Parts: sequence; structure tokens; C-alpha cells
Amino acid sequence: MKIQDLRHIKLTVLMAISLLLLQFSCNKPEENKNIIPICSIITPENGAEITKGDIVHISVNADDTDGNIAEVKFYIDKEEVASINSLPFDYEWITAEENIGNHKIRVIASDNVGDTIGAEITVNIIVMHETGTVTDYDGNTYNTIKIGNQWWMAENLKTTHYADGSEIPLVESKSDWSYLGDSLNGYCFYDNLQSNADTYGVLYTWSTAMNGEDTSTLNPSGVQGVCPDGWHLPSYTEWEELIDYLGGFSVAGGKLKEVDTILWISPNYGATNESGFSALPAGVRHQYNAEYILKGYVAQIMCCSGGWSYVGMSYEIRYDNERITWDEFYRNSGISVRCVKD
Repeated sequence: MKIQDLRHIKLTVLMAISLLLLQFSCNKPEENKNIIPICSIITPENGAEITKGDIVHISVNADDTDGNIAEVKFYIDKEEVASINSLPFDYEWITAEENIGNHKIRVIASDNVGDTIGAEITVNIIVMHETGTVTDYDGNTYNTIKIGNQWWMAENLKTTHYADGSEIPLVESKSDWSYLGDSLNGYCFYDNLQSNADTYGVLYTWSTAMNGEDTSTLNPSGVQGVCPDGWHLPSYTEWEELIDYLGGFSVAGGKLKEVDTILWISPNYGATNESGFSALPAGVRHQYNAEYILKGYVAQIMCCSGGWSYVGMSYEIRYDNERITWDEFYRNSGISVRCVKD
């Protein structure tokens, strides 16, 4: 046999071996790859409305076809609130201290080799209120709201008559307004535009709101003043009850003012209106020059607990924080009125 033939045979054998090795390599079973677990939120549904104070049952379906679920973590608005490592993957969310509005619920499931999968929904926390209406002498009907144990008007007063039908003078000119002083009655529309009353109510002097009655710190105040029959001006004590119910001076303003950056100047910081009180920035009429100021910036609302002979008391809510503060004002200023049910 020639050397050339031997080389050919050798080459053929090597090719055959290579083909066998290649075939073995191709037919070799692949190493098992981990299958990602599955995870979904069963309850509540995405977009669900939840009444503040409810306990929400969050139920998760998590499974792993080639292993087991090692852990499910629960998050409310990016904050981890629970970690559960065995069935059932459920969590009870207490909403009593949560703000009203949208909240994210997110869960992350991990399997036994560390692979993860997540699911997320959005729910809306709302507040349910008892509501009603009251009508004044002029025929204006106001929405009313129960907050704690009190019934408040949810709109600023805009009557131009007392409950007995006595007319309140409309005072537009600066000179006439300045002449009112501490004891004469009068009301006005912001910027002398009657259309402003539809949204903001009207502005009253102290003497107009009180209608000759004495100041009071009682609860209820017993001062009907300019309010409709069956309703009265709130005293310091009644305002304090409202503020305490809403969590104190530092946060109650946000819970009392309308959520809005059209009527309220932006940023209307901290506004949730979870009380339903719907305070609006009606502004004031200045005591000295009778200018209209601060519409959009401030809600200043009457209190029948007075100070000195020329100073009254009010509560102020502003656009730039969530506080409510009590404030003294000159009695010939024009400010807003809210009434409380007897």
C-alpha cells in the first residue's frame, strides 16, 4: 500500500471521528434553565376605590413551575410593608392614616434560585361623607358636610339679608367702606363683581356677621348672626374641635381646602380636602384703603370669639402650606363666613 493511500485512510478516519464527536455534542442534553415564577395581584382590582379607614385585603397569586416561591414582598407607595415566605401570600393594609388619592400597591415574588417577578396596581382612597343642604333667606342653597360630630357649610355664605328678612347694605366704594368703621353693617363682592359671589361668597364686616350679638366661646356658640335659621357662627371652641378632629393646626388646613390650582394659586401645598369642607381663597377687603387683596392666596373665615373692641378673630388657610392658623383682624375688614348647624 502506498504512503499516499495510508494518508487518505487516516484522513478519512479522522473526519469520521470528528463527525461522531460533533453529533454527540449536538445531541448532548442542555442544562436545565430556571423558569421565571409567575405573580399577580388578585385583590383589590386595579383602579379600585377604597374608603379611607377600611382594611384592604391584598391577595397575591405567586407560583413557580420548576421550584418554589421563597418570598413575596409587599410595597405601598415604594415602602416595603410586609415580607411573606409561605402560602397564603396575603397582607392586610390598614388605610386609616393614609392620604386620600391614588396609591401604588406593588408585590415582588422571588423563587428558590433568586429570580424575581413583580406586579403593580393603583387604587384610589376616598372619603365618604354625610352631606346635606341649607337654604338662606335669599333662596341660595348651600352644600353642607358632616365633619366629626359637626355639620358645616361646605360653601361661603352669600346672603344679602338676615334670616328675618332685614336687608344688609351693599357697600362698593372705598370711601363708604372705610366709613363703616367697627360698628356699621355692610357687605361687598370681591372687586365689586357680583359674579364672584357664585364661587367665593361675599365678604362681611365683623358687625355685619355678628348682627349685634355678643361674642362667644361656647360650643355651640349660640350666635346666629348672619346665618340662616338653625345655623350659627362658629366660636373658637368649635373651630378647635374641627381642627383637632383633622389632626391639628399643622395639617388641618390642607384637609380643609379645595384641591385646585386654578382658583387656588399654585402650588396649593398639601391640599387634599379630605374633610369635604372645600375652602376657597376668597381673599379679603382691606380695613384701611378698602382694596381687594389676596384672592387666590388666602381663605380667611370668621369666628365669633372676638378680641378687643376693634379686633375680631378668624381662621386663615393659605396657598403655600397645609397649616391653619387663627388670626386677629380689624373689624371693618371684609372676610368670608361659614356657618355651623345648631
